Amino acid sequence: QFDRSSLLALLVAAALSPTACHRLPSITVLLRAFARSKSFGALAASCDDLAPLLDLARLTDPQLAEVEDFVGGDPRLEVTTAADAQRARLHPSGFEHPLLVCDQLRLMQVLDPVLRNRFEFGVEDLVDVALTAGSAQLEYMSPAWSHGPPADFTEIAFVTPREVDLAAAMVGERILEADADAPWFRWAQDGPRARALRWVTGRPAKRLARGGAPFGGFVAAAASGGSFVLPASLMLWSVGGVVADLEHRLRATDPPSSRSPSSDSREPGKLSKRFAAELWSSKRTDRLVSGVVSR
Repeated sequence: QFDRSSLLALLVAAALSPTACHRLPSITVLLRAFARSKSFGALAASCDDLAPLLDLARLTDPQLAEVEDFVGGDPRLEVTTAADAQRARLHPSGFEHPLLVCDQLRLMQVLDPVLRNRFEFGVEDLVDVALTAGSAQLEYMSPAWSHGPPADFTEIAFVTPREVDLAAAMVGERILEADADAPWFRWAQDGPRARALRWVTGRPAKRLARGGAPFGGFVAAAASGGSFVLPASLMLWSVGGVVADLEHRLRATDPPSSRSPSSDSREPGKLSKRFAAELWSSKRTDRLVSGVVSR
């Protein structure tokens, strides 16, 4: 029933907002349903529509409550990390130490010589693209955030009209577009970071495997009406999933004798049980929420 642009703006605003991101698993269910929808309506989504949509997600899958019983770090705090010789702002999402997660991902750059030979991009390129895309969203949206205390996980999630307006402006100005000629993408369109962006753009599966990242091995979703980069609050989860997938591909193609002694250790991209992704992606939730989004 909702039109594509306004619904995307509402969901992205909620995923980033300090007053709504404590409902990130439910928002992720809605975003996955959005990405899989093939048609949209004509009704403009507004901030008043967020609570009913989140209630529907929780109603169709009550287990979501089990992963929405806490509040992560405050995205209003300006925490930055390096991204290709520049600083990128981080959204803490559900991580206690997001900077440590970035450091762990960078440790996987040891794979880059092999990855660049095989796929023509490496972990460094993936991390730079994801962090830069997420930082552009946070810099755009943060002026609209309130300056009160962080939300409690028992509070009703909400976004303000200004947040939705700014998110709509991001959609209009292509800040969310997953394309090498989008304004946030600052590298060569035929270089390794452009190839990395193409690799991590795809359509989410109907159902995720246990322990998978929210959008599988993707950082950007290919959807009807055009692809979009995931909200910054999902970036670190998704990049971890991509890196784990690439490492799995290398293991599958390398003979056992060529593996390092540590290559059979736990995959670095495995996600926390707190954000158990199988709860975010049940067939029942996807089916019912998709009906609300596209009917």
